[in-house]
Amino acid sequence: MGKKNRPEPLPRAIRYLFLARLINSAGSFVMPFMTMLLTVKLGWASDRAGLFMTLMFLAGGAGMLAGGKIGDSVGRKRLIVSCQAGSAALFLACFALGVGPALPYLAAGSSILLSSTWPVFNAMVADIAPPDKRRRAYSLIYWGNNIGFSLGPMAAGFLFNRATPLMFLCNAVALASVSCILGFCVRETLPAAAVAAAEQKAGAAPDPAPEAAERGGILAVLASRPLLLAFALALALLNLVYAQHQFSLPLFLEARLGQAGPSAFGAAMTANGLTVVACTIPLAFLSRRLSPLACMPIAGMLYAAGFGLLAFLPSGSGAGPLALVLGSTFVWTLGEILAATNVNAFIASRSPASHRSRLNSLVSLIAQSGSMLCPLVSGSFIAARGSAAVWPAAACLGLVGSALMAALYLADRSRVRAE
Repeated sequence: MGKKNRPEPLPRAIRYLFLARLINSAGSFVMPFMTMLLTVKLGWASDRAGLFMTLMFLAGGAGMLAGGKIGDSVGRKRLIVSCQAGSAALFLACFALGVGPALPYLAAGSSILLSSTWPVFNAMVADIAPPDKRRRAYSLIYWGNNIGFSLGPMAAGFLFNRATPLMFLCNAVALASVSCILGFCVRETLPAAAVAAAEQKAGAAPDPAPEAAERGGILAVLASRPLLLAFALALALLNLVYAQHQFSLPLFLEARLGQAGPSAFGAAMTANGLTVVACTIPLAFLSRRLSPLACMPIAGMLYAAGFGLLAFLPSGSGAGPLALVLGSTFVWTLGEILAATNVNAFIASRSPASHRSRLNSLVSLIAQSGSMLCPLVSGSFIAARGSAAVWPAAACLGLVGSALMAALYLADRSRVRAE
């Protein structure tokens, strides 16, 4: 009886993708420390470093769009393996040259190459996993990603002051290892567009299924899917709320808790990582009967509740304030898990196989605009009203985002019933 209730195993290739993402994340030694490399090791001023990082992120967005196009036309695996190998080569050059004037530009080139692979990687998961197993597949890979990130930066922090060039060597080895795993263990997953073209040429009726191959440009495909565009915009709002933990939270904790602020922020980030590792699989199991879109309003409410709790944080150090910070982190991290494990599954379910990489790139770029705008919007808000005013506003925005996602879910359910 137990065997009957046990879910079918995921395709073997998904396990290789899980391993690849874990190694990639565990070997991510350079990018988490890029700001410190620029300011501490190279002596750049903070404004110059901030401008460089912003330009690097913008270039990464362009890389995502280019990667999506190449992934749909040339091949998913070909793009990922080539970009990972190219990124490894640039990090090897950093190792050989040492910490010097060329380092920022070599590292930025590596970052752009890696940015172009993320949406294609997500498309590859959707190619391999059947629709009814995609959420499990994305949950597993997200889990591996966070296990890796809980290990890699810790090791990189040890090397930063002791043997900085080794950070680049270790990152290069990790990327080269992933290239080998994908190159030898995972097949190319690019859908056979020639079959769809042959059917159209023969006068076959077009397949109305959401994932059926289509012809035309990416903007036309997105315009024909208004629900997906609205989803991306609502997700951008939720990402604006979620990104407060990176920008507003450390500023607020330092202002409210004084010298205990940095240690409280470090504890919150540790709690975030541990919650992801401990709760991703159980939460995916508990939410398995809900559709990906139905999970998003819950994620928004968890963001609202988690960040809203910080409005009640008392001043001063002690166990009480720290407990509230950790409790807040636990709640909004549950929202992060729900969002992260369902977003890609929803995008894949609404993407034609012929445009899967490009659509993932474009929707991801729109959705990430909320995170990109967070420092600008929150910085201005904090300058005008103070960091304590962020959390009631964040809670309200989280509720608005949750309501928008609920409206999209209800509209989609009504459409399905009508059809």
